[in-house]
Amino acid sequence: RHRPGRAFPMEIYRRYEERFKNERQIIIDNTSTDTTFPEPSVLYCKVGIRSLMLCPIRLHGEVMGFVSLEADELRDWSLEEQAFGASLADFTALIIGHARLRESERRVSTLMSNLPGMAYRMRFGENTCMAEFVSEGAQSLTGYPADTFLGRNALPFLDIVHEEDRDK
Repeated sequence: RHRPGRAFPMEIYRRYEERFKNERQIIIDNTSTDTTFPEPSVLYCKVGIRSLMLCPIRLHGEVMGFVSLEADELRDWSLEEQAFGASLADFTALIIGHARLRESERRVSTLMSNLPGMAYRMRFGENTCMAEFVSEGAQSLTGYPADTFLGRNALPFLDIVHEEDRDK
């Protein structure tokens, strides 16, 4: 049974940080007898939390936070419940990572769309040179849309360079 609005001081959770570096989860089967983290356990007991499982949310090796599974009765967390808590934390990390990636892509897209001229990235092979990325500025600079320079049937850049300028 979830009760919204319950919050604990951040200092309480900082005590767990060191253990989260090495452990997949912290399990407290009985908060009233826990001696590992006595101060947090006193607070948990006051609000009716009898058993607790904390699963760190890791992104690129850094602990970003944790998922807290709480029970108002004493319990031994089963292996299935422990796996479930760890999975929740892992999925949360994936969601955070995906959101960060989307934000990064949005920033790069905004930057590229505001650049005067054209930006591009090339991949060089043994006998080939292929554009991997071409910004939308290609249209104003070359007269061709960006996708003209991408893919297997792409227009080679040298085809639009005047012959007198090719050796320069």
